[in-house]
Amino acid sequence: DILRAQISTNMMRQGDDTFQIVCVDGSYVYSRLGTYPDGTYLLHYGCRLTLSGKGASVNTDFFEFTPVRGKGNGESLAREGCRFREEDIVVADRAYTSARGIKSVLDAKADFILRIGLSALTLSRTADGKKRVNLAELVAEMNLEENETGEIEVWMKMPNNTWQKVRICTLRKTEAEKEEAVENYKKEIKNKKKRKYKISQE
Repeated sequence: DILRAQISTNMMRQGDDTFQIVCVDGSYVYSRLGTYPDGTYLLHYGCRLTLSGKGASVNTDFFEFTPVRGKGNGESLAREGCRFREEDIVVADRAYTSARGIKSVLDAKADFILRIGLSALTLSRTADGKKRVNLAELVAEMNLEENETGEIEVWMKMPNNTWQKVRICTLRKTEAEKEEAVENYKKEIKNKKKRKYKISQE
């Protein structure tokens, strides 16, 4: 309901037009059942949000349990368990931003909105990949004021060494928001270290 209220009514035309948004994430699950050696596993899941002029609904689209460690158990849009349909809009955080995962989404003829880390993708100003550029440079060139948004089109290197055009959108935070984000990041790193220590001790 919140998401639907924020979408322009011009986009929500009367009739059968529908948006299919698939939110993908992963969560650590702690268990005493001994399913996996360290008692911890990952839940990979996708929630499908259907928006139309007639209303909104959300359902679990797919889910999968895996051990935390081991090849193929990481968070990825290229997992076999991820099922995307044509014209889906796939939304995920930066843990899922990789060329391999994006290719999987595009192969399904779906679109994507992903957060991106500074070094997650190989970027170029040109379609031949000869003018490489990093994300920090692109953001600096936008020269945004606080709470101002900007966007730029660049080319991303795909797993088969081709280049795919993508659009990078940026919102500059206020100084207060920036400081809060830094503190939250430090807490997150600290908690991850504690969690790893706890798992190793068990």
